[in-house]
Amino acid sequence: MASPKIVVIGAGSYFFGRPVIYKMTHSEVLRGGTLALVDTDPDVLATMMSLEGR
Repeated sequence: MASPKIVVIGAGSYFFGRPVIYKMTHSEVLRGGTLALVDTDPDVLATMMSLEGR
């Protein structure tokens, strides 16, 4: 099976993006896949990425 590729639009949102990103990065089904995060505010997106990198 090919590795999944998923785009999360609005990933900088704390209430939407953070739980979605967490669940996707901890999913066995999505392991080895690509997760692309998109938001209109690059600063907020960078903050969200650093939070999820912990």
